Amino acid sequence: MADKRTTIIESLQEAKSLFSNQMYIYSLRHFYGKPEDAALIQCPIAPDTLNVLLYFLQDQYWDIAEEYPMFPKEAAFILKKLYSAVELNGNNVSCQDIHIIDLHENWEVWTPVGREIVSLPVLQHDELYDILQKVYEEAVTHEH
Repeated sequence: MADKRTTIIESLQEAKSLFSNQMYIYSLRHFYGKPEDAALIQCPIAPDTLNVLLYFLQDQYWDIAEEYPMFPKEAAFILKKLYSAVELNGNNVSCQDIHIIDLHENWEVWTPVGREIVSLPVLQHDELYDILQKVYEEAVTHEH
């Protein structure tokens, strides 16, 4: 996996955008979450890139809210606000079309190369801190 991570990071170092010309469907889950915590989204970001982006979002959120892990609904909210994602209700979605991402597993996989990820210019977003702060305030109000 280390080689694949390096290749993905290197491709993102040169990237001008996170977006692809194709739409992808994702089921976001969390190993420690409940089934109702899952989120089904569609967005124009390829799976490997989304894995890196989700790690980045989790890392930035960790800086604000160490005591609250990012769950799928929070990740979906951020992806909708900043990265052109739309939430789906599951109707008319084929299981073969769905990419499953477990946020806990994703964190574990990408943490060893996290320092390289957080410095990627393509991941920086001016509005991210404010959105993460909003997610944190919501988490404090409605603890999981």
